[in-house]
Amino acid sequence: MKIEHMGFIVQAPIDMGAWYAEHLGFRIVVRNGDNDQGSTWLADDAGALLIELGATPTTPPVDFASLAPLQVHLAVASEDAEEDSRRLQAAGAAFVERCASAPGDTILLLRDPWGMAIQLVQRGPDSPFRRSASSACYFESGHCHAD
Repeated sequence: MKIEHMGFIVQAPIDMGAWYAEHLGFRIVVRNGDNDQGSTWLADDAGALLIELGATPTTPPVDFASLAPLQVHLAVASEDAEEDSRRLQAAGAAFVERCASAPGDTILLLRDPWGMAIQLVQRGPDSPFRRSASSACYFESGHCHAD
């Protein structure tokens, strides 16, 4: 099986989706309703993963601020994590910490303007997890295999 999508009930799915599209380069696939009762569906630049950001009156939004950032986070591949961190902070994200990582990797943790944790992952050239930011592949036994 493959992951079809990840979904989150959030405070402002329309605004949040627009921010992710503008600042992380995600593509808005579907947007409907409003921030009180609506959703934005996003695809990464490879089209490999869909993220649903939704709001409904029957389900409270995730309180990201009450969670440790590593409990729920969205990790995105970055070619330059330091520069992307500066750019996202200028757009309203907050820096949290530099994460422990394998030699050669840079992993920075931020929170978006709504409190959801974003991990910027820049893999070193010898990392067993290295793949290009736009590749659509999966890992098995530490190796990347194309679909």
